[in-house]
Amino acid sequence: MNFKQKEPVGKISSEVQSELELSDIAVTILENRGLTSKDALVDWLTPSEEGLHDPFLFTNMQKAVDRIFQAIDAQEQITVYGDYDADGITSTSILVETLLIMGAKVNYHLPNRFTEGYGPNKESYQKLINDGTQLLITVDNGVSGKEAIEFLNEQGVDCIITDHHNLPQELPDALAIIHPRLAGQAYPFDDLAGVGVSFKLCCALLGETAYELLDLVAIGTVADMVAVTGENHTLLQLGVEALRNTQRLGLRQLLTEAGTNLDDLDETSIGFVISPRLNSLGRLENAGKAVELLLNDNPETCEALAKEIDQVNDERKQLVVKTTKEALQLARSNQYNTHNTLLIYQDNWHEGILGIVANKVVEETQKPAILLTKAENGVLKGSGRSVQGFDLFSALTPIKSELVSFGGHDMACGLSVEESQLSNLIDAFEASFSISDQHQEQLFDCQITPDQLTLETLQELSALGPYGTDFDTPLFKIESPHISFARKIGQNKDHLKFTMLNSKGMQVSGIGFNYPHVDVNAFTEKGILYGELSKNEWQGKVTLQLMMKFLDFKKERVIDCRHYQFNQIMAVEGIYGFFNETKLKAFQQKLNLSTKQVILLRPDQQLPQTLIVMDQALNNQQLEVVFSNARVEQVYFYGQIKNLQLTQIPSQDKFREVLKYFYQHHDLKTTDLKQLTAYFNLSIYELNLILRVFLELNFVKIDGVLIQPVENVQSQALTSSNLLQQTQKQLQFVNQLNTMSSSDLKHHIAQYLG
Repeated sequence: MNFKQKEPVGKISSEVQSELELSDIAVTILENRGLTSKDALVDWLTPSEEGLHDPFLFTNMQKAVDRIFQAIDAQEQITVYGDYDADGITSTSILVETLLIMGAKVNYHLPNRFTEGYGPNKESYQKLINDGTQLLITVDNGVSGKEAIEFLNEQGVDCIITDHHNLPQELPDALAIIHPRLAGQAYPFDDLAGVGVSFKLCCALLGETAYELLDLVAIGTVADMVAVTGENHTLLQLGVEALRNTQRLGLRQLLTEAGTNLDDLDETSIGFVISPRLNSLGRLENAGKAVELLLNDNPETCEALAKEIDQVNDERKQLVVKTTKEALQLARSNQYNTHNTLLIYQDNWHEGILGIVANKVVEETQKPAILLTKAENGVLKGSGRSVQGFDLFSALTPIKSELVSFGGHDMACGLSVEESQLSNLIDAFEASFSISDQHQEQLFDCQITPDQLTLETLQELSALGPYGTDFDTPLFKIESPHISFARKIGQNKDHLKFTMLNSKGMQVSGIGFNYPHVDVNAFTEKGILYGELSKNEWQGKVTLQLMMKFLDFKKERVIDCRHYQFNQIMAVEGIYGFFNETKLKAFQQKLNLSTKQVILLRPDQQLPQTLIVMDQALNNQQLEVVFSNARVEQVYFYGQIKNLQLTQIPSQDKFREVLKYFYQHHDLKTTDLKQLTAYFNLSIYELNLILRVFLELNFVKIDGVLIQPVENVQSQALTSSNLLQQTQKQLQFVNQLNTMSSSDLKHHIAQYLG
């Protein structure tokens, strides 16, 4: 990956910087995001109701409001039809609450992910009609339900759609569609979340800005990862403040169960604490319980629901950990080593968590991934996530006709496919992969030093948020920091905890999640960190920490991997190199690797950019002739596959003892040597060495399979054996490489690199 500093979109004048009391870092962050004029900065830093647009700018808003008032006056049964994710849950909750306040006869329905699926569903609509529904209002769904809406019309039931998802070519024939992207309307902002559109309808019905709903609006907006710029910035700023002061018993109880302080809530808390808990119900059970929690004011009911939701979330987390481990094992297997994409199927995975797991697989492997499981009807169903620069939706659209269902956008998708089409889907997915070099770039805001990592800096940067889509969290570069401490943490030692020292010797803590294969020694010696600032609370004390997002080892050409477990070295992306051809072939055959995944290390061989040295070099000449003219960018030195099985040279007394035995037993066969290892307390490799030395010095000879003494043997010193001298040197060299410090090893190998 290439790292590049962001280019400022404009310039903040020194006068404006001084007037608004902005630090140099804050100025850089704002300039990189295009906020440079005084008016734009004031609007951004001090949002108010003026940043909220008139809901009646939606083309169909008045029509929708009139029909809802008609239903309220006539006490018609209104049903709010939502979605099972956090956006749909909050969208449903605020509209139901508003309608109840207005005296409407209202209920709600959130479809079951596993039996009803996402969005409009004729069978579900029929049940609602049978239960008396006369007006149906969709929230966070509906715009893609042309056939289902036609069914409602045939049944004489009006439908009002509020949605924000991509518009189809042909819109449903609903009574009214409230959507921020409808062509030709005057509404000036097109990236509201589903809860934002629902909120606009609530405001239109109430005739005022419904501030009491903004706590839930903030949750749904963050959860759905829409842009945090434009009107969403105002909704979030006001919403986070409302969330810190929320009087909803259910929400307060949920936060209590999560151990979160209301005063410290921000967009990060929403994304990592609240929305996963709301989403967990829709992933594993019935999301309707989450709406019940948000609308309820009974303390006992709220406590029971919050505990149940927290328990379901724990189950979800355990499922995610288990499934992620299984998925990553498959992703790193030989089957996918040469693939640019990952399409992985297991029939026992839980459908509800595959989107989360796919995202974790992408983060770990940097490959687009689709994970599938088998649904009750036998169809394979799952979710996909992508990497920057690869449009997942466009890649799969050409084969849409071969799928049972398919939907999504450039970075995520959901799909189902008949099992008989699985191999075709795998091939088509792989063939579709294409990514340009420009998308291999990771942009960062600016370089800072550990001296600038302070709580004051974090507080100032927090005031510039909320951060999210289109206004990303600041990413900083720290060049060759002074790492005073580093260790692996976590149950599987997957995470990296470390401490940096600033110029005054003060400690700044840092943590990096999902770095199982980083060499701690290399990390402490050299490297460039890219990270975000965050706060860490422990036993009532608040400190700043660097959340490491990327680690650049381009300057570290040699990575010491001698201490790696075999599965760890197999997870490193590169070409496996061998000095010994026999060991290469055995390795290749055992792991079923292609010829492109391994390389024989020879002077005339073109080396890859990333080389993983798997076996032992036996002398410096092997290292020199292979690497001296190489242009390899990075060498991972494992070197633990033995080419020399000896660990030591037997003593001269052992040589004498074996020779005496050979002279006393004229019927001894070469095939008998293995049986003699215990007798001499030698390994078979040591015994073979002794025999080969004796043969070289003409102490014994092989007659067929018999080991025979040589008559009138000439006395020679053992040290005159070329084989013994060579083996001694090889053994010393191997032991030297194995016992070198990490820095000495890197220097030793680096001296041969061209």
